[in-house]
Amino acid sequence: MPFYNTAAQFGWVAILLHWSMALLLYSLFFLGFWMVTLGSYHPYYDIAPYWHISLGLLIGLMWVFRLFWRRLNPVVLPLQSIPKIQNKGAYIIHITLYILIFIICLSGYLLASVTGDEIRFFQLFELNEFEFTRIDFLADNQEQIMQIIHQYSSYLLIILSLIHAIAALMHHFIYQDNTLKRMVYL
Repeated sequence: MPFYNTAAQFGWVAILLHWSMALLLYSLFFLGFWMVTLGSYHPYYDIAPYWHISLGLLIGLMWVFRLFWRRLNPVVLPLQSIPKIQNKGAYIIHITLYILIFIICLSGYLLASVTGDEIRFFQLFELNEFEFTRIDFLADNQEQIMQIIHQYSSYLLIILSLIHAIAALMHHFIYQDNTLKRMVYL
């Protein structure tokens, strides 16, 4: 398996980034979904946000590295057998997923800033909170706005990633082409 991408195949770094980010994003989604149901006396009430924030920062770092890696590598060309409209749709979904990950990470950071949660990365370092006092139109309901953006962007990310996964499985089982094989290197 190549280290870098080629025109026909993703390299192992891109494959590792793809699948590890997918696993982390789904884990964070379900952790966040569970976390908001915890009462203040639950034993994980304080530790769940710590893990959610730390893993969210990890996703943010991986996102930056993935964009950097994408710029360093050749573009993996679409298969010739796939109609152009499907390739265009796949491209739009990929770009939207990148944008949603950015929005989720940023809104999570801003939400933690508003609520006063410590923004720590696995006890290695702490980020400063963002000061909202300079943004007048957010002054009254900052927490609610950030929470809505974070929550609904996460829902949309999960929906689009499921569409992405279903499309990959359709290519593998119905169309029987190499679309999925290029991302798992079979």
